[in-house]
Formats: sequence, structure tokens, C-alpha cells
Amino acid sequence: MFGIGFLNERRARRAVSAASAAIADAFAGQPAHERAAIMAISNAILAAVASEHGDLVLTRPAALKRATASTILGELSTSLSKLSAVLDALSDRDHGDPVLDGVHRQMRATELVVATLGISLDPKARSPVLEAWRALYRARRHAGEAVAALTAFREETGTSPVPEGVPSTRGDLLALATTPPPFLIPKARSA
Repeated sequence: MFGIGFLNERRARRAVSAASAAIADAFAGQPAHERAAIMAISNAILAAVASEHGDLVLTRPAALKRATASTILGELSTSLSKLSAVLDALSDRDHGDPVLDGVHRQMRATELVVATLGISLDPKARSPVLEAWRALYRARRHAGEAVAALTAFREETGTSPVPEGVPSTRGDLLALATTPPPFLIPKARSA
């Protein structure tokens, strides 16, 4: 009666709804260096997804085909579930712990990417997504502190703070923490 595609899209829509709700006010009270770190991770996740699913992820996520978006969102939803389990396991740690803070950053960044790519399934998600990216971009002057926090996570865990395959030198992390994704950069008008 219902195909796999329908079930995938339904699961993806639930993930987008939850992620959009999570990011709605998530960045308002966060320190600027944390917002810059989250922007770096969000940009890195987008780059990793684009390397597997095409540049439309970076340039026009709202134009993704429903099936493609549903597949990607299903994968990211699985990542969110794993991050949630890790957070539960770290519940005895205090804020300021580089590992706990790093997992929180990854969770927020993944939620933002889910909501961003989810615009293709639910255009109403656009407003909170754009506001979230603006909040992160406004923190770009704190990228140096963000890179220090991301590096502390790497040193503590031996794990890159960004997805595998995404360059993560200090310079790469600085660029990720200060540059908006391509779909937010205004296009130059031709004369």
C-alpha cells in the first residue's frame, strides 16, 4: 500500500519538524565562540553531505528532490539518534567539559543541517533556518576561540570535530567558522 519512499519521507518530515523546533531559539543565549564552532561543524556536515549527494546541497538545498532529501535526512536522523545516546552516556559530565561540549555542538550543527535540507520538504522551515544561520554568522569574529574549542575536543577524544573527509586544519576550521554556506551568499548580478 505505502512504498518505502513514503515511509522515508514521513520519517524525514518528522526529523525536520523536530530539528526546526530545536533550532528555533537554540542559538540566542549561546556564547559567540560556541555559535562560531557550531557554524564550522554545520558547514563541514553540509560539505560532507554534498560530496556524497551533489552540490545542490550547498547551493540550493530547497531544490533537492524529495527522494534525495528524504534519504539524506534519514541518514542525518540516525546521526542525531547516536548523538543523543552519547549525550545520555555523558550525563555525569559538567558543561565546560570538552567532550560534552563537543557532542552538544555536533548535535546542534546536525539539527541545523537537518532543518536546512528539510526546507525542500517543508518550506515553512525556511524562516527558523535562516535566522539560525544569521545568528551563527554574527559570531564569526569569535572564530579563533571556536577553533580552540574544536581543537580541545580533538585533543581530548582523538576524533576530528568535523565529519571524516572534511579538512580540519586550523585554517580549515577558521574558514568553516567564518564563511556562510554558498546558498546564503548573494549572487553577483550580471551587467
